[in-house]
Amino acid sequence: VLVGSGVRPDTVAELLTIADGAIVGTALKRGGETTAPVDAGRVETLVARADEVRG
Repeated sequence: VLVGSGVRPDTVAELLTIADGAIVGTALKRGGETTAPVDAGRVETLVARADEVRG
């Protein structure tokens, strides 16, 4: 089961307690803008929060 919407650093830990993975888009973009490039800092933050659950 994958979560495909609403995945952000503040929600990813909780969502991964009930799902096997997540599809992430806008939350990783600079300024949260869909047309902006991916922001490495946002990726690092989200992955760190996801790792809190996955261990």
